[in-house]
Amino acid sequence: MSRRLLEEVVGASLGEHPALPEVPVARPETIEQAGELLRLASRDGLGLTLLGHGTKLGWSLATGRPDFALSTARLAGVVEFEPGDGTLTALAGTSMAELDRLTREAGLALTPDVPRPGEATLGGTIAAGASGADRLALGPSRLHVLGTRGLRLDGEAVRSGGKLVKNVTGFDLQRLYAGSFGSLLLLTEASLRLAPAPEVTVVLRADVEELTRAVERCGAVLEARVAPRSVAIENVSRPGSWRLHVVLAGRAPHVELEAQRVGAALGELDRCEGEAGVEQARWLRDLEPDAREGEVLHVGAPPSRLKEALGEVLDALGPQDGLRALVRPGLATVDLASGPAEASLTPERLRGLRDALRPLGASATLRRARPLDPELAPEVTDSLRARLGQRLRRAYDPRGLLRTRPPLEPLA
Repeated sequence: MSRRLLEEVVGASLGEHPALPEVPVARPETIEQAGELLRLASRDGLGLTLLGHGTKLGWSLATGRPDFALSTARLAGVVEFEPGDGTLTALAGTSMAELDRLTREAGLALTPDVPRPGEATLGGTIAAGASGADRLALGPSRLHVLGTRGLRLDGEAVRSGGKLVKNVTGFDLQRLYAGSFGSLLLLTEASLRLAPAPEVTVVLRADVEELTRAVERCGAVLEARVAPRSVAIENVSRPGSWRLHVVLAGRAPHVELEAQRVGAALGELDRCEGEAGVEQARWLRDLEPDAREGEVLHVGAPPSRLKEALGEVLDALGPQDGLRALVRPGLATVDLASGPAEASLTPERLRGLRDALRPLGASATLRRARPLDPELAPEVTDSLRARLGQRLRRAYDPRGLLRTRPPLEPLA
C-alpha cells in the first residue's frame, strides 16, 4: 500500500519494527488518529497487525502479511488514579514500569509484575495475556482488568466493565480481550485493580543438583501452608545445576512465619531480604526468557504431571549446551531458551513433542521475535473452543483483516 495514505493520518509518526520487516508501522498520537487508521483499513480492505512496543508479537500466530501495523506506543498517560479505591486507569501505550513507579509511591503494587516492565505496555500486556512472577499469589492478569476501552475495525469506540470494582457491570468482555493478541479489536485504555504493597520481601534459595529433585522440593513448599509470591527453579545463576527460589512478600510477621515453614520443609536455605530481597525478586522476575533474543519453548502442564512433561521436553530437545531454563512449579510452566541460534525445533519435531505431551494434558508453544508461521501452530483438539474462537473473530473481524491470532487457537 502507499505510505502516503498513512502519512496523511500520522505524519512523521511512521516507522518500522524489526519483528515486521518492510511493513510500515503507524504510531498515532491520539485515539482519533487510531480510529482513522482503522477506518482506512476497513474501507480499503487492508490487512493490519496491532501492537504496543511489539515485545510479545513473537508469541502470536501470523495469518498473512499485513499491509501495515498500528502501534499504540504513543497513546500513553495515566487517565485516573484512585489510591483509596486501589484502582488505576491508563492509556494502552503506557509502560508497565511507569505504572509500577506510580503505584509504589502510593503504597500499592501493580499486578501483573511482568518481566522487563520498561519495555512492556499496558495494552500489549493485556492483549498477550501476560502474567507476571506474582501470578502464583495474585492470579492471572485478566482477573485484575476491571474495564477496557477500545476501537472496533470500523473505528467505533467500545467499552467494557468500569474504572472501579463497584462500577463493573454487564458481561466481562475485558477478560475476553485478555490474551486475544490483537485478533478482536484495538485496546486503547484499561483499568486495573491494584494490590497492597508488601511490607517486606524475602527470597529463600537452595541449590539442587537434579531438576526432578528440585521440582519435588517445590512440591513440599506448596504443601507447607504458605502462600509464596513466586516459586521458581533456574539454571542461569548456576550453569550445570539448579537453584530453587521461594519469594515471600507481605506483612513482616506473616512473612517470618512463612519463612520458618519453608525452612522446615526444605532445610537450610540462603536468605535474602530488605532491599537486596526486592532486587533479587526483580532479578528472578526478569529471568523469563525474552523471545526477541532467541527461540523460547513455553510448556504448560497440570501440576501433577509437570515432572513427566519436563522429561518429554528434555528428551525432545536432547543435549544442548547453553540451554537456559526457568521452571515455575506452582504455575506448572516451563520456559526454555536456546539463545540466538537458528530454530532447534523443526515443525516435525515440534509436532512430535506435542503428541508426547497431549496424553499428559500439557501443551507446548514456540515464541520468537516474529509472529509464528502457521506450520508451527498447535493442533486444536477442543472443538468447542475452536467454534467459539471462529464465531468471535467473525463477529469482530468479519473480513479477516487482523493478521495475528492467539497461539493456541485455530487459524480457520
